[in-house]
Amino acid sequence: MISVLIPARNEERRIIPTLEGLLSQEYSNFEVVVIDDNSSDGTWDIVNAYADRNKFMTALRGGELLEGWKGKPYAMTQLAEAAKGEIFVFLDADITPAPDFLSWVTDRLFRHKADSMSAYPRHRARSVREYIFFPLVYFVNSVLLPFWLIKPTKQSLFSHAIGQLMVFRREAYADSGGFAVVFNKILEDIQMGRAMKRAGYRHVFLDARDVLSGFMYDSWGHTIAGLKRSIYEYFDKKIYPLIIMSFFNIALLVVPAFLIPFILYYSSPQTPWIIWGNVGILLGWSITAFDRRLPWYVPFFYPVQFLCTVILSWGSVIDEVNGRGYDWKDRKVF
Repeated sequence: MISVLIPARNEERRIIPTLEGLLSQEYSNFEVVVIDDNSSDGTWDIVNAYADRNKFMTALRGGELLEGWKGKPYAMTQLAEAAKGEIFVFLDADITPAPDFLSWVTDRLFRHKADSMSAYPRHRARSVREYIFFPLVYFVNSVLLPFWLIKPTKQSLFSHAIGQLMVFRREAYADSGGFAVVFNKILEDIQMGRAMKRAGYRHVFLDARDVLSGFMYDSWGHTIAGLKRSIYEYFDKKIYPLIIMSFFNIALLVVPAFLIPFILYYSSPQTPWIIWGNVGILLGWSITAFDRRLPWYVPFFYPVQFLCTVILSWGSVIDEVNGRGYDWKDRKVF
């Protein structure tokens, strides 16, 4: 039995396709538990109405946020406590599953002999500038983390997860301590993947684009806030890896692109090397964009994208040092 567990906060404009997708699943032995995490919109009315019409679905009211906890880990913890299944599938409220989604989850979990699993959905955006900038998430992940090392290694450093989909065997989740071990983490998904490996469990990260799709962020402001909150936390709030990443980013990916007009005008001896280097970067980024089914124009903005990675990274550090926090789901998060 699978428990599909959905935390929902102010999702009245996004949750219906998710629930409708779950209603059309080919897999038969599952339940859906949705928690309304103190929403200020009509989320509860929608969720409660669906629960009234479908006996396999349960609607929960979230408790008041405990001191020291971040919102999503607390919602996830409450969901796990209410779940009855052998497999926990935590799913975001703004992601749409295909009819064979749960069949895919069970097949991949058992095929890889995994205790926990996460995966990239097919991501979409609502505007050109969001499409240009949200793929920075792929860049940070693919450059800094060799994904092929996640499965065979036991090092928690080689782990990745995305909160849009997180899957656990019930026993492994309970034994690892569940989301209570990352109760105060902003990136609870990444930290939970690392926690599973530290606990000795087998964690895998896959590609779910054929069975799961949705928007990475729901607005331009959300995109910037999401990127800023992620990068510094990704480095466990350590400065030195951020310095190294920034240096190589500027030196190898940004400056060479901006040098092209000058070397062509002055005909420098290094011209062929710089041009072919940029062609290589563009080709590699184009392959990533094609693989993730992004618009054709996304790779051509790579110098600006990579420069913004550095700017947003240090903006994240400044916000942390100044204690500004950020607005997320109508909560101020520090």
